[in-house]
Amino acid sequence: MALEIENIIERLKSKRPVFHSEADFQHSLAWEIQLTYPTASVRLEKPFPLKADNVRSSYLDIFITNEDIKYAIELKYKTRGLEVDVFGEEFCLRDHRAHPHNRIHFGNDVCRLERMMELKQTNYAYALILTNECLYWLTPILQDSKYDLNWFEYSKLDDTNGGQFKYLLLEI
Repeated sequence: MALEIENIIERLKSKRPVFHSEADFQHSLAWEIQLTYPTASVRLEKPFPLKADNVRSSYLDIFITNEDIKYAIELKYKTRGLEVDVFGEEFCLRDHRAHPHNRIHFGNDVCRLERMMELKQTNYAYALILTNECLYWLTPILQDSKYDLNWFEYSKLDDTNGGQFKYLLLEI
């Protein structure tokens, strides 16, 4: 049974149209997952060995176990600089820019999740990126991808550059 991640994101975006940081996004998403699946075990930054000899570990952003089914989520939150007030809370987002190394990091997340699937460490895996930097969604984030790279609206805070957020969700 796949995680209802699209529905979870829909609920989250009405509560939290913007985040202070990737850690804030990670925590908020994990919290919404826990609310959706109250009996699930939800863990952040769980280490996983990615080699057969178990020597090298990688830390997974969110790991969920629900009714003996395991779910892995890697996420990225890359922002363009923006200062905005939302629901009476001030947000001052860093300018990460759409540097090639940020795209590589997302590609590395996808590879790590594919490896976890190969090693049968998880039943389902998702790569998620949320950004207000249009260069991510206007140019391919993964080269030669076997995945559908369909970006979805997340929120629109204002009409400035950086005022609109979109997300890309890949099921691995």
